[in-house]
Formats: sequence, C-alpha cells, structure tokens
Amino acid sequence: MLNLIGEAKAKELVFLGERIDAQTALNLGLVNRVVPKQDLMKEITQIAESLAKKSPVALRAAKAALTRHPMPENGFEISYESLALSACFTTPEVKSGLEAFLNRKREKK
Repeated sequence: MLNLIGEAKAKELVFLGERIDAQTALNLGLVNRVVPKQDLMKEITQIAESLAKKSPVALRAAKAALTRHPMPENGFEISYESLALSACFTTPEVKSGLEAFLNRKREKK
C-alpha cells in the first residue's frame, strides 16, 4: 500500500482505521475499478474471459516480472522482464502466432 498511496496517507488509513468508500479507494489507486453491484458478475466474467484468452506462460511471466527487481548476473544487471520475455518466445503460442503472421504476409503477396 505504501508504494501506491505514499507513507503519510497509508499511515492515516491504518492508524485511524476509518472505512473508506469505493470511490475513495478508486481515487487512491487501491482498486482498479468500481462497478455497480448488479453489474459485478458481468464485469468479473468479462475479465475472466479476457484473461482466459491469454497465454498462461506469458501471464505467469508478467506477474512474476511485476513483483521482482532486476537480478544481477555475471556483473551485469539483467532485468527479470528480459528473462521472462526470452522464456515466452520458447512457447508453442509464439511459434503458432509467428507462423500465422508469416502466412498472412505470404497470402498478401
């Protein structure tokens, strides 16, 4: 929470223990979106369907990259993002995606 809203605001929220409403949480960046209760399941379903269409390997790598710091290797700083991206290029999804892209380019000629 500190890195989202800063130390002073985090201390205020924690020390006072006051409840905040959804709009305040959104404004502070503590939540990504606010939807009416009757639209909640629709919103959740849309997000889940969108994530289900993504590569599980890429999602895992992105999640890990967002929670890690650069890792030193052989005296050089190599970011986890670079390593994760490299790993993603070895997946079957990338191979089939590149093949589809190349086939479209060949068909246009």
